[in-house]
Amino acid sequence: MNHLYLIRGVPGSGKTTRAKQLVEMGKAICYIEADDYFISPTGEYIFDASKLPEAHALCQRRALALMQCGLNFAVSNTFTRKWEMDVYKKLAKEYRYVVHEEIMRGEYENVHGVPEETVQRMKERFEYD
Repeated sequence: MNHLYLIRGVPGSGKTTRAKQLVEMGKAICYIEADDYFISPTGEYIFDASKLPEAHALCQRRALALMQCGLNFAVSNTFTRKWEMDVYKKLAKEYRYVVHEEIMRGEYENVHGVPEETVQRMKERFEYD
C-alpha cells in the first residue's frame, strides 16, 4: 500500500521540517510544496500572490506524477481550509493511497517572511478536526 502524507499548518508551524523528517525516516521518497514554484533558479524565494493558482496547480501535477509512479511522498502546504486537500485525497483514492494528515502547531521562525498579520489571519481561519 502506498502512502501520502498531507502536512498542514500556518507559516512557521514546522511543516517543512516534518516533511523532511518523513523523508529521513524513509516513509516518503520526497516532499513537495506549492512554495517550490517561487524558488528562482538561483535558489532565491520570490513570492508573488498572483501566481498562487499556478503554484498549487504545479504541486498537484507533481503529486499526480508521483502517484503514477507508486511512490510514497508528502505534500507540505498550509491547507488552512480542509477542502484545499480534496484534490490530493481524490487522487489518493484513485491511486489507492493511504492518506495521513498531520497538523503542525509549532511556533518557529517564519522562513518566507510572511507578515505576522497574515499569519494571524491564517490561524483564525484554520480548520482543525
